[in-house]
Amino acid sequence: MNKLIKSATPVPPGIHVETEGEFAGWRTWTRDNFETHNGPFWHRMDENGEVQCVFRVEKKHLNGMRNVHGGCFMSFADYCLFAIASSVLRQQCNKKPMLVRTAIDPGSSSRASSN
Repeated sequence: MNKLIKSATPVPPGIHVETEGEFAGWRTWTRDNFETHNGPFWHRMDENGEVQCVFRVEKKHLNGMRNVHGGCFMSFADYCLFAIASSVLRQQCNKKPMLVRTAIDPGSSSRASSN
């Protein structure tokens, strides 16, 4: 069983934990129709207690120049802020310190093919 699923608090309503594929063990909110339509966006807490957020760029995320649309990045940023904040708030309630870091992988490209 995935370490995150085993060690995490019970999954609250509105959260889906993926069990298969490249995002196995990652979580997403199912109660937000906007994010469900624009994502899927995923989050998890790594072994160091840091929140990680990801999404797989698909054709629907691209603008006319085949770059990720700015609105998609803003929606993802909003998702990340909530994932980080909810985790930090949960940690504050438990009085545990937490380090939060975000980064965009410089090795990846925001361009995608239209195949």
